[in-house]
Amino acid sequence: MELFRRHERTGRPLGEDPFIDKMELLLGCRFKPRKPGPKGRVEDK
Repeated sequence: MELFRRHERTGRPLGEDPFIDKMELLLGCRFKPRKPGPKGRVEDK
């Protein structure tokens, strides 16, 4: 039951990696958590 509650709070889907990967592809958005902290800077060449 705690697993369901945890996913309810985060808004992320509950499922295994292949399922979540397919959902990300179909919907065009990220569900897996990203690394915390500021984004890296892209330098012009």
